[in-house]
Amino acid sequence: MSIFGVDIASGSPSGKRPPSYSLFILDEDSSAGFHMISRHKLIRMIRERQPEMVAMDNVHELAADRRELIGLLRRMPPSTKVVQVTSKERSESLVKLARYHGIAFDRTDPLQEAEACARLAAKGVGAALSAFEERTWIKVSRRRSLGRGGWSQNRYTRKIHGAVMGLARDVEKQLRESGLSYTSRAVEGMGGYTRAEFVVEAPREKVHISQGYSSDAQVLVQSIERAELQYRPLQQRRSYIIVGFDPGTTTGIAALSLSGELVDLISSRALSSSEVIEWIAARGRPL
Repeated sequence: MSIFGVDIASGSPSGKRPPSYSLFILDEDSSAGFHMISRHKLIRMIRERQPEMVAMDNVHELAADRRELIGLLRRMPPSTKVVQVTSKERSESLVKLARYHGIAFDRTDPLQEAEACARLAAKGVGAALSAFEERTWIKVSRRRSLGRGGWSQNRYTRKIHGAVMGLARDVEKQLRESGLSYTSRAVEGMGGYTRAEFVVEAPREKVHISQGYSSDAQVLVQSIERAELQYRPLQQRRSYIIVGFDPGTTTGIAALSLSGELVDLISSRALSSSEVIEWIAARGRPL
């Protein structure tokens, strides 16, 4: 599993200076850090490496507004989750959240913040941004303008519309063969279709139709955008755990699964009673 932790290092998506980012890549057996990379390079690395998650303190550090954020999400692999590790419901700082989970970092170092985000996401902390519905929109249309007319205009129009119809039929054949449920609508024109649209009842990653074009027609494939952004917790349900607690000068807590496997462990002099409760609650439901 590969996780990208990201933190803004300088600039701002909405400011005069373009943003630069710190990136920490957490793999199963290795890790690597990159500092002061552009947003363009960050998106390119996400597309090339296709991590399971891109974890951030605040997903809006990626874009100035919703429209720009949606545009960036469309450029990422459909299987990659964008995760905000801090809660949308509770005002928890990254520092406090990391301390609950036994992660120490220098808050003045963007690369260390990026690493903290990656390690929190690896523990199942945070919520994945859901900007798209579990449906996919496909549009087949002409690639060229029909022009102003002329003695060969009708023949040219029939050629273009015929290409659109042929490409639309190819798309529909692929959808039928894949067994996906869909609805379609075509607008007829001289000699074929001016355009055809399909709404597929499946997320983009399950629709194995690529965007592309021929000399006369083109295919656009996109996830359907939600009316409102949603956040889905990485851990939907807390499992039961067994908790060992040592309340001495240095507080020690251990959480075990019911099968006796270690879930997490922490030792600290700075944990208050409320922080102990929240640390335990974040790992499961104690018996």
